[in-house]
Amino acid sequence: ALGTIAQVYAKLGKRNQARATFTKAIEVAQKISDKGSRDWALQTIAETQVKSQEVAAALNTAQMIVNDEGRLLTVLPVIAIAHGLA
Repeated sequence: ALGTIAQVYAKLGKRNQARATFTKAIEVAQKISDKGSRDWALQTIAETQVKSQEVAAALNTAQMIVNDEGRLLTVLPVIAIAHGLA
């Protein structure tokens, strides 16, 4: 929900509010105890950041995800979205 709010702020040109809301969303996601749910939340935030033209922030968010296969597999979808490939 916070990611969607941040995306709306970004669409309205309220970049500072968008960034602050993304930051809060990340803080909330990092408190999720279940690893799979936490990783999913962070990936969703990263994808929303890309859609909001916050590509550098999205890559930083995606790099917070540590899965069994390694970070690269999680970061690839974010990179693909950033380049319009997904």
